[in-house]
Amino acid sequence: MGDDIKAIKKWVRKGGVLAVLANDAPNSEFTHLNQLMKNFGMAFNHVTLHPVTGTEFEMGASMNLPGHPLFEGVSKIYIKEVSDIRLCGNARALLTENGKILIAETNYGKGYVFAIGDPWIYNEYIDHDRLPSGFENRKAAENLTELLLSKVK
Repeated sequence: MGDDIKAIKKWVRKGGVLAVLANDAPNSEFTHLNQLMKNFGMAFNHVTLHPVTGTEFEMGASMNLPGHPLFEGVSKIYIKEVSDIRLCGNARALLTENGKILIAETNYGKGYVFAIGDPWIYNEYIDHDRLPSGFENRKAAENLTELLLSKVK
């Protein structure tokens, strides 16, 4: 594992762009992932926030979105069963709710790291197959793609 972490750190430091879409505690293995993430000033907590019962989608709604390119033109996203993130060093919060950091970012050398404790942009949540039309995960996913591509050196 140590050699893998060294290789990833080196790649990011040279200009690599790393997007980490983890999951909540029961559905993710944080012990090893956090060994990597601590190098970027982040660690996922072993919790599950935004639990959603059945189709009560509003339980997973985030609407107090900050002014950041990720949320440009977006007023509401769906993040279900997310783990929050502890920060240190230069890492900074992108989305915080009730004192819990749900999305974070950092620059690392010439590179960039984006992290969220939920794989929130998968197909059923961006094409309104399941979500009501008021959620704007597709637009947020497009913004995330643009953000990540803008970080490529």
